[in-house]
Amino acid sequence: MKTISYSSMKTFSECPLRYKFNYIDRIRVPYKTNIYGAFGSAVHLCIETFYNQGKFERSDLLDLWSGSFHKEMSKPSVEKTSEKELTRLFNQGYPILQKFYSTQERQGLLKKPIATELAFNIPCKNKHGDNVILIGKIDSVFKTDDGFEIVDYKTTASKIQWNDTRVTLQLVIYYIAFTMMRKAHKTIPRKVCLHFLRPGIKTYFNITKHDQIKALKSINKHLFDVRHSNFQATPSKESCKYCQYTHLCNANQIKEKGIIKGALFPYQQVDVGKCIEKKTILNANDVGLGKTVEMIYTAEYLRKHNKIKNVLIVCPNNLKFQWRDEIYKFIKNPEITCIDGSKRDRAILYQQNTFWNIISYDLLQRDDQYIERQWDAVVLDEASAFKNWKTDISKSIKKLNINKKTNYKFILTATPIENNLSEIYNMIRFLDFRVLGKFSSFQYNYIGKRDFFNRICEYKNIQQFIQKIQPILIRNRIDDVHKDIPKHIIKNLYLDFLPKQEKLYNATVKNLQVYLEKKIYAKKKDKVIDAFALSKFTYLREICNSTELVSDSKYSAKLEKLKLILKDINPNKVIIFSEFSSMVKILKRELGNSAMTITGKDSAKEKYGKIKKFEQSKSTNILLATDVIKYGSNLQFAHYLINFDLPFTYAAFTQRIGRERRIGQKYNVIVINLLMKNSCEDRIMDILRYKKKLGEIMDGAKFDTIEIPKSDGVTNKTLNKLIKQRG
Repeated sequence: MKTISYSSMKTFSECPLRYKFNYIDRIRVPYKTNIYGAFGSAVHLCIETFYNQGKFERSDLLDLWSGSFHKEMSKPSVEKTSEKELTRLFNQGYPILQKFYSTQERQGLLKKPIATELAFNIPCKNKHGDNVILIGKIDSVFKTDDGFEIVDYKTTASKIQWNDTRVTLQLVIYYIAFTMMRKAHKTIPRKVCLHFLRPGIKTYFNITKHDQIKALKSINKHLFDVRHSNFQATPSKESCKYCQYTHLCNANQIKEKGIIKGALFPYQQVDVGKCIEKKTILNANDVGLGKTVEMIYTAEYLRKHNKIKNVLIVCPNNLKFQWRDEIYKFIKNPEITCIDGSKRDRAILYQQNTFWNIISYDLLQRDDQYIERQWDAVVLDEASAFKNWKTDISKSIKKLNINKKTNYKFILTATPIENNLSEIYNMIRFLDFRVLGKFSSFQYNYIGKRDFFNRICEYKNIQQFIQKIQPILIRNRIDDVHKDIPKHIIKNLYLDFLPKQEKLYNATVKNLQVYLEKKIYAKKKDKVIDAFALSKFTYLREICNSTELVSDSKYSAKLEKLKLILKDINPNKVIIFSEFSSMVKILKRELGNSAMTITGKDSAKEKYGKIKKFEQSKSTNILLATDVIKYGSNLQFAHYLINFDLPFTYAAFTQRIGRERRIGQKYNVIVINLLMKNSCEDRIMDILRYKKKLGEIMDGAKFDTIEIPKSDGVTNKTLNKLIKQRG
């Protein structure tokens, strides 16, 4: 015979991973209680003490509340918080208890109840051989003129819950339990009610025989599910929001054959299992680990088992046709609608009722009023496109009509954190708002010091943040799961300016310094960077590449070095990245027919076609590109990557490397960074090192705080430091 509480049974039954029922006996370290949960316990304790004392005066409430609150909040298991937050909660609780007193006084229930915190047990035995005693506590039971009143207090509840008239499993259990305890009073009417303390509302329910039979069947099903679950729990240090204990369960591996052509790697089978069970997942696997094929397998598995009828894939424009080809590659005769073409063509495509639907973020934003279809599953690829929740793209994503019954939502990005921690908050909020809560709570918990201008200087509680997002996160490193994939080797080549190039650079620096010092010290402003200063800083970066970008002269130390490098590595396939499309044109002119270019002016079809042509061509061995192909493109046939200039985010830097170092690569990827000595590019490298550390949060960082370097802020003052710190 096994004993389990009702709340534990409910927790296990709601857990997406179906925790092993018997494993609860081996759990000894509970997760720290949230202060808001402790607040609810304090309110319940105050009401219990109020009735047990036998004195029912309104004046006693404040003293009782003070004692109950401090008793609950002082427990070691309660998370520590600021005095300001504790004071706010204390002040919030007293009016709730005042309303409780008024409601009870109005209904004539200011008398000693039959019982408070009435313990009960229900023996459960079914055909599956489960012998369990279900235990729990009823908040209060009163004897009234109309019979017995069974009360459950609700400290916090939404307006929807206040108006909800459904009979819940919890209420039926209370009714059954009290009936079993009071068999001698079967003829006396019994009714259960929910007392919503915050608004002072009581909702009554009549429990029928049908409700009782349905509840007992539901209990037996829950107990059978959790006892006979196939999932094996494994102890670990991570905390879980579902069971509130410091352990996680491993997701079941999905090995079903015939879903797609080919087979998944073992880690992919685990990832798919977690996607199917959890429904909402942030897939942050390293670049090149097959996030696309995992999503294709997941969607096909759900379709085959009649769990979804359609899926919407939202991705950057240049990846639409790559997604289409990947689906054709792994699925036999798929039904695909790839949204593209003119407005008239798109209007026709929106009427198609296919299983696979692919659209770009730009078209989703432009045509959101036409997309009225309900989606059973949504996949957001390279989701850094909506990292800022205030953008139009983010607003369009929020408008998507996602089926609440299925509610499958998947986010794919190898770099969920690029510049700051709030970017991943926006993604987590789309998946499951409960994980990190409100943004104000997120700021309080994880944003540390701020400077005089309210800019963030530090992130804190990194370990706690990792634990919070762990239940809905998938993260595999390429070196951990594919040890046979060749490494990448980074070489930083520091070059001296050509004399005329250095002269122009120094003149621009001097001009910018004079302007910035005037702005900073004369007007005492350091809030944002203005357009003139930003354009001059961009000039400095362009001069580091070539003076031709800002003047009629043609001096470039990088271009001279690049030609020497290309002679040594010819005829290997080489990809050269630059953030400036005008620089790509210059490189094309200098390198001739052996080079092919891809810029933002190329359409999605043209980009995809050029990549295929570059892969198959024997005469063209150089691909010149801007960052329009840094996301999602498969370029593992090349093994040299040259960064003609650096991006401002480490995520973009990683994405560039990830185009080549992925499954299918046969050679070590050689990454060459061309940098000018004593220039702003030195400082950009410092920023990249900080942002690399920020990205390490996803890999379970050992540090608990991160200091933000001053040069990371885009302001007049920090820009002045950025250009001053030369040498």
